[in-house]
Amino acid sequence: MAQTNAKARTRALREGKRRKTLALIIQVVVPVAAVCAQFLIVGTLESRSPTGSAAAKFEALKLATLKLEAAAQSAALQSGAPRTIALDRLDDIMADLPNLLARARSAGGSDMFGRSQRRQDELISILKRAVSEVSTASPDKQSLVKISEASQALGGLAAKAADDEERRDKGQAAFVRVLEVNATVLVTLSLLACGFIVSRLHVGALRTALGDAETANLSMSERLTRLDEIGVELVELRAQNKVYERKLSRSLDDTEAANEMLRYASHRFQELFQGLPVACFTTDVDGTIFEWNRAASELFQFQAETVYLREAFSLLAEPSDVPALRKACRSVSAGEVVDDLEWRALRFSDRASIEILTMAHPMRSNSGSVHGILFSCFDHTQRKRAAEMLEQQLQLIREMNEVLELQRAELMSTNEQLQQLASKDGLTGLNNHRTFQAYAENAFKEATLNDRPLSIVLMDVDRFKSFNDDFGHQSGDDVLKGIAKILTEQSRPDDFVARYGGEEFVLVLVGASESEGCAVAERMRSGIEAASWPLRQVTASFGVAGLDASATSIKDLVERADLALYASKEGGRNQITAHSRMRPAAA
Repeated sequence: MAQTNAKARTRALREGKRRKTLALIIQVVVPVAAVCAQFLIVGTLESRSPTGSAAAKFEALKLATLKLEAAAQSAALQSGAPRTIALDRLDDIMADLPNLLARARSAGGSDMFGRSQRRQDELISILKRAVSEVSTASPDKQSLVKISEASQALGGLAAKAADDEERRDKGQAAFVRVLEVNATVLVTLSLLACGFIVSRLHVGALRTALGDAETANLSMSERLTRLDEIGVELVELRAQNKVYERKLSRSLDDTEAANEMLRYASHRFQELFQGLPVACFTTDVDGTIFEWNRAASELFQFQAETVYLREAFSLLAEPSDVPALRKACRSVSAGEVVDDLEWRALRFSDRASIEILTMAHPMRSNSGSVHGILFSCFDHTQRKRAAEMLEQQLQLIREMNEVLELQRAELMSTNEQLQQLASKDGLTGLNNHRTFQAYAENAFKEATLNDRPLSIVLMDVDRFKSFNDDFGHQSGDDVLKGIAKILTEQSRPDDFVARYGGEEFVLVLVGASESEGCAVAERMRSGIEAASWPLRQVTASFGVAGLDASATSIKDLVERADLALYASKEGGRNQITAHSRMRPAAA
């Protein structure tokens, strides 16, 4: 990145020097060229202008022509005695006329008589012939008229040429002034153009410098952006670090708790292991002793610190039994269980030989591999008693398992009873009022959301209070149970039947319109009326309300069904009333 910036600065310095050199050349050469062009154009125009006053020379020519005309007119008027004088004057004029024209042409330039020179020559020829005629013969009036007309035409041409030359001189002078002004403007514009070009060059250099600066700034901006990104990453890493710290803290807490539990379990295991009435010790797969309980110390007369990390068989067994014990150890290490392994041990205190009956079980890790062996050792003299104690312990365990199984079954039964007590009516076995409220609320939400029909049916046993008064509450309870049975039998599989309270029952008919709800209620009403009641006839009244757009909650439907039920009661009982009609339906 630093090498790239250095190359960019070197290119910028070279470009700046080149632009400065070009600007200096333009500032010097262009104005000098403009001034030289101005002087060249003006000098050329001045070299082409006539030297002296062309108007004055043409005015002289015009006067001479007028004199010629006057002389001719005088000769015409004095056609008598003054003839000699007139002829002499005409000769003088004709002699001076070519010289006068030559001087006028020389003074006026080559363009002065360019267009009228032929006409002038014709007029001069006419004058010469007329003068010759006048000179050779007696002057007649016609020759004098020719002289007069030719002289007038020649004078007119001269006057016109003088006027044209004067206008040309004025136009040329104005054109020279315009050229001078234009040259001045051109120099000014060239200077401005030079300044503009130089400024553009400087602006280009400045832009190049700015571009380099922007490149450097961009590089710096990229670095700052990268620093910002690194800062954001650091913030994120810090946040993650905090999260990890919290997780690590929780993990450490969990580990500490697990270690505490492990220590507790290890302590319990040690207590259990040490408290076993059977001599037990553990080894690795090679027979090196690790754990050693108190019963083993009493049996073999070795303390735990004495046998720790020592090879069990060479320490405890007689040399002749060591190979068999090691073979059994290899079998257990392969995953087998060895029972009734008999061998002779040497007691440490008196080196007496005792008969040992041993059971060896593999100790497995979480992966299932065998990493140790548990040895249980019995003295033959204590074998029966140990077997009896073991059997007692196993029996105690089996009994405890049976007790636990019975308790678990009782607990499950109790939970089921509690669930039934929480959701069922104790007398009729139907759903209770609380269960109805929860079910009806969910049914209303689903029907409203999916635009499905829903009906609520409320039922009340007719004159139930008088029935209780006449026959007692026990008989009334029997009636309620019979009605609950009829409602359950006459309802559809998806209908929800519940005891609303007292002698009132409620049905939630999902997917049923109000008319379909009335049909279900009619089946139930007929079933109650047709049932065999031992004490007296029992009937029921029904109110049905269907879901429509005006119902905003399940409470609205229940209230409408209650109003319809009240209408059935008022209308004579043992009938059905739909809320939308609020008229008793035919019984």
